[in-house]
Amino acid sequence: MQAAAFEVTHHQFLDSSGRPVQPLPEFAHDGKTLRELYRAMVLTRTFDTKAIALQRSSRLGTYPSSLGQEAVSVGLAAAMAAEDVLLPAFREHGAQLWRGVTPTEMFLYWGGDERGSDFAVPREDLPNSVPIGSQAPQAVGNWRVPVVFVIANNQWAISVPRAAQTLAQKAIAAGIPGEQVDGNDVIAVRQIVGEALRVARTGGGPHVVEALTYRLSNHTTADSAKRYRDEAAVAEAWKHEPIARLRAYLTAQDVWSEDERVIVLGEDVGVDGGVFRVTDGLIHRFGPDRVLDTPIAEAGIAGVSVGLAAQGM
Repeated sequence: MQAAAFEVTHHQFLDSSGRPVQPLPEFAHDGKTLRELYRAMVLTRTFDTKAIALQRSSRLGTYPSSLGQEAVSVGLAAAMAAEDVLLPAFREHGAQLWRGVTPTEMFLYWGGDERGSDFAVPREDLPNSVPIGSQAPQAVGNWRVPVVFVIANNQWAISVPRAAQTLAQKAIAAGIPGEQVDGNDVIAVRQIVGEALRVARTGGGPHVVEALTYRLSNHTTADSAKRYRDEAAVAEAWKHEPIARLRAYLTAQDVWSEDERVIVLGEDVGVDGGVFRVTDGLIHRFGPDRVLDTPIAEAGIAGVSVGLAAQGM
């Protein structure tokens, strides 16, 4: 008797340093699309930082950080159509922001106000589901439904590590397709989830995508991961985080120069090229409208920068 053999396929397009390991999908050749993915991940991390600060000042309840997992939520949301329905767990801040949930609504929810679940834009998306996996029965009526299960495997079940088992194997037991994706590669997440969604929409039934990532934060603000986690392992995980990875690729491809919203401003950054020559030549390449010398006024530079960022620059 021969035992059945099963294989779980793993997908990756950018390695940890931002270098392509195989030809990129078509959408990834569009600089505007990649900048939108990058901006969404940065926005997610910024929201996360603000939420933790609000919780520490007793203005939010217990809050689960998504630090390090931004590519999973942003990538899956970017693959969805507006008419698709998201049934999130509780770290999908990036997906919710991408789909039109406002930071105000999200802060309301984490502050204990259920009006934060009454989304103005994605009206059919469900609220956060804090008990792990409890949103799955709501998505499934039978095994031919057009649903894609995205598992964010962040390596930790609170304090218990999940170093060995692949969760994509659960799909084999259920008799449905399942595969793994590098959850720190937003290009891979968008591509593989997008392919699974296309199959689901055309009657191909459900699909499981396990996104391998790492929880760089505590489990929640009520937790202290230093009690059970080796700091050296966390430091190693930071080398693979998603935002730096995509930023490295965009920089290598000179994608930033295509975005006219990107500007440089500061003391002596223009004609002089900066004190350390970091901006040398930029004013000749991009012109004085995008490379601006300012007076010696650090507070003014910081204020203008924050204001521009708030307006989407």
